[in-house]
Amino acid sequence: MRGRGDGGWRCAMFACIGLMVVVMAMGLGLGDVVAAELRKCTMAGGRAIYVSEACPAGSREVWQRVVEADPRHDVELKRRQDEIAQWQQASRREAALRQRPVSFRGSGRNNAEASSATRCERARQRRDRIRQKEWMRMTYDRMIQLDDEVREACR
Repeated sequence: MRGRGDGGWRCAMFACIGLMVVVMAMGLGLGDVVAAELRKCTMAGGRAIYVSEACPAGSREVWQRVVEADPRHDVELKRRQDEIAQWQQASRREAALRQRPVSFRGSGRNNAEASSATRCERARQRRDRIRQKEWMRMTYDRMIQLDDEVREACR
């Protein structure tokens, strides 16, 4: 355990405070939290706890602070939700294209061959897009699954 003078302890404490503010906002069902109170209380044994209401019986309040929400959080959350929605729409369009048969008129190739080649190419493009999007979080099993899907489409 780190000592009280250690910078890591302070960092963990402020991370805890930030988490508490977010949890309180979610618990209250508020979209925008203007401010919340946070109290540091010490128990009889010397252990410190952080609460958003009055200190529990048998403890002593060390300090009380008003914690304000960061307005940049809402902007970043909205940006991320928009990005996810765009990715989902692209994924749905792609899935719809995979379900729809494609016909090639006058291509000189037989329809079954053309459809198979298109399905194979779509599977490769999908695999590449997913790998590019998820490359930091992608597991080995997920990569194998994507390659198996391409192999199945290209038969």
